[in-house]
Amino acid sequence: MSFFAIALIIAAAFVYAAWNYLAKRVGGSTVFVWLFAAVSALLYAPLALFVLFSQNVVLDETRIFSSSAAALFIHAIFSRCNAATAWAIYRWSIRSRAVPGRCFRRLRQS
Repeated sequence: MSFFAIALIIAAAFVYAAWNYLAKRVGGSTVFVWLFAAVSALLYAPLALFVLFSQNVVLDETRIFSSSAAALFIHAIFSRCNAATAWAIYRWSIRSRAVPGRCFRRLRQS
C-alpha cells in the first residue's frame, strides 16, 4: 500500500474521531449536523469543480439520473438497516438488564 493511501486512511480516522468528539460534546443536535454538512459541502465544492473541469467529465442526463437513483437507493437501504438495527438494540436493552442506569445505581448503593 502506498504512503498516500495510508495517509488518507489515517486522516479519515482523525476526522471521524473529531466528528464523534464534537457531536457528543454539543449533544448531537440536528442544527449541528446540518451546519457540519453545509460546511463540508462548501469545503468540498472547489475540489469537486476542479475535478469536474480538469478531467473533462461528460455529464449527460442519463449519467446524472442513474447516479442519483443509485445514491438514493443506497441511502434508503442504509437508512432502513440503520433504523432496524437501532430499534432491535433498543428492544434488547429494554428486555435485558443491560441498561447502563441500573448498573450505576447498583454500584452507588453498595
